[in-house]
Amino acid sequence: MSPYNANKLILLGGAGISLAANWLYTLALMSVFIERYDPVRVAILMAVATSPAVLLGPIIAGLIDRADKKSLLFLLNIIQACVVLLLCLVQGLVTTYAVTFVLASLNVFVVPLIKAVMPTTTAKENLANLNSMFGMVYSVVGYVAAPMISALLISVLGAEMSFMVGSGLFFILSIMILGVSIPKKQEIRRTDETKKMGTPWEVRVILLSSKEVLRVIATNKILLSTFFAYGSASLALGVIHSVDISFFTQILGVKSGNYGVFVSISGIGVFLGSFFFGRRYWKWSPFQTFQSGLLFFSCATIVFCLNTNVCVAGMLIFMAGAGEGLFEVSTITVIHREARPDMMAGVFSLLESMAKGCELVAMVFSALVLPLIGVKYTLLAAGVIPLIFAAALLRNRYSKKSRSVQIRLNPPARSS
Repeated sequence: MSPYNANKLILLGGAGISLAANWLYTLALMSVFIERYDPVRVAILMAVATSPAVLLGPIIAGLIDRADKKSLLFLLNIIQACVVLLLCLVQGLVTTYAVTFVLASLNVFVVPLIKAVMPTTTAKENLANLNSMFGMVYSVVGYVAAPMISALLISVLGAEMSFMVGSGLFFILSIMILGVSIPKKQEIRRTDETKKMGTPWEVRVILLSSKEVLRVIATNKILLSTFFAYGSASLALGVIHSVDISFFTQILGVKSGNYGVFVSISGIGVFLGSFFFGRRYWKWSPFQTFQSGLLFFSCATIVFCLNTNVCVAGMLIFMAGAGEGLFEVSTITVIHREARPDMMAGVFSLLESMAKGCELVAMVFSALVLPLIGVKYTLLAAGVIPLIFAAALLRNRYSKKSRSVQIRLNPPARSS
């Protein structure tokens, strides 16, 4: 087996194990909180679990590319394994919040690192296919396998034993990472400003490096457009996750126990969207695929809000999931192509930070707007927001094409 194939299998398997371990300890922790505390404290737990990505992402962007990625991934998974074991021992509310915050903070490092390592594990021409497989693994594990298996383990073993199993999965993942062949860290391009400030690990230099990552994104039109459009999709997903179960129960008359079936249908759509991206059944660029996936997702969401038939709703959820799979995988591929290698993990860190921030804003928006306009129109807003951005991107794309055609048809006159 070639090193590329070995790295690819370990990376994809490790991503699935990491996602499964996160699902297991999160659901076990949720079950403990639901038994012991009121819904307000459960909501605070979810906010604590989300906040590190928003608070730490911009700082981590200037730090994460300076480390040896293989060593950092190994160390992070060992620490995660130990911290998950602490969940078996802690009892107090504040202590549990603190441990949850630490786990979420560690995960802020892991996701951008895995995505940044992916281009080093395969040939450049196979990168889109690897991203497609990565999306398929995440859809199968995240939407179907991990939630179902985690719920079964928690019901059979209990929360404490589930924490131990989750810890064991992180230990297994750390051992798998030792088998990955990752090139040494890229040479950091330090500007004159950062050279004057001091060594690369000083706090001021790290903050300046984060500023440099932001500057690279702001000066690259494709990256900047991708960030804005992905933010709109994150706003939509935040609204959807807040109110979709209410739409199913109140508008469609679906029992709350059957909600998981529709989540699985969405996961199948994400899987097929990721699959078709890798198969390249069209000749679009990753950025064009991103635009089309965002448009497909938003249109399916809007039609879903106007529908009252359960069977049609299942088909529309599948279509929205396919659009989500397209824009998720194409976003990763766009960043792999457009971002500098020595700043790639930082770009992914900022993307995750922005996405989580948008989801938090969307959840607050849903809580404020839901009593005023109802479930149906709140969910309709979730489809309209990314539709505006997708339409703007497509309009810009075709206006550029028309200008280029006009220039070819009417070339400027040569001066005598």
